[in-house]
Amino acid sequence: PHANARKLVAGASLIITNTGTMAYEAGLLEKPAITFGKVNFNDLPTVHYCDAPRRLPAAIDAVLSREPQPDDMTRIEAFLTRLFAHSFEGLPNRSLFEKPLSDVDLRAMIHTFELLHAYAQSGRR
Repeated sequence: PHANARKLVAGASLIITNTGTMAYEAGLLEKPAITFGKVNFNDLPTVHYCDAPRRLPAAIDAVLSREPQPDDMTRIEAFLTRLFAHSFEGLPNRSLFEKPLSDVDLRAMIHTFELLHAYAQSGRR
């Protein structure tokens, strides 16, 4: 758990994970990755979803033989644009690192819960 993930990803030819953020990091670094779970970062050009273990050999071949595409960086930028548009200020999991939540964290969480509550009450789904 204390390994430098960026170094591991940088030195790997391929990342394979259930849903791990190692594949997310690989995608941002334009490295090939395969996930067995559907995650938001499957939208990155080099992160591919494999729906069954028996399909893994073919997925590995496809991922490793994929040539970079001219629009790869545009797709990464579009992914990050969507991510930031749907993010909020604050770090709600700061307490996992044995640090107190800041006023900014708490205000952001309250604001987000208020938005979610209003959305749920509006009946839009």
